[in-house]
Amino acid sequence: MKRTLLFGTLFASAMIFAQTVVSVDMAVVLEHHPNTPADRQLLKDTQEDYMKKRDGLLAEMEAMQEELTQMVKEAQNPMLSAARSEELRNAAEAKYRAFEEKKASAEDEMRQCTRAYDELNSRLSRRTVKDIQEKIAGYAAEKGYDIVIDRASVPYVSAKCDITNNVIVLCGGTVPKATDTSKAGEDLAKPETLAGPDEAAE
Repeated sequence: MKRTLLFGTLFASAMIFAQTVVSVDMAVVLEHHPNTPADRQLLKDTQEDYMKKRDGLLAEMEAMQEELTQMVKEAQNPMLSAARSEELRNAAEAKYRAFEEKKASAEDEMRQCTRAYDELNSRLSRRTVKDIQEKIAGYAAEKGYDIVIDRASVPYVSAKCDITNNVIVLCGGTVPKATDTSKAGEDLAKPETLAGPDEAAE
């Protein structure tokens, strides 16, 4: 039984190693995809429009609040007749209700803007990621690769197994200059050698 399990484990391991595995840095491909600059500009413009709308709503709210404060002060004037004071209090209460309705409406409008922005961002991202995945799938099928992994998901990737730049070109992007998308061990800074007791004494 143990020999059977051992054989099965070794066979599975051999099958894994028999696969042709390459990696791609999805973040780098996304950064250099031709859709990205226009998408970022669209998101920036959309956010700026929402900020202008928010600032306009805040200005309206501040104006209404200032008017309401003034009405309350007038209603508290001891020199007014009871009838006039009552009239101003009723007007102030009506203004307060209008203020609260405006506040609720403004908050709901800004929530809708936030949802619309998030949906736009998600839609643009899905479109570009789908295009990248299709290019990867086509390239992998053409080259006979069995598995394509995201470089970010593994601690080490040899440069010869990385197809990031190839995918960027297939997507219509421009490969960045002097970019090594591998996670090679030699890229890591070597730790300083500590001096031994004898050397330190010197």
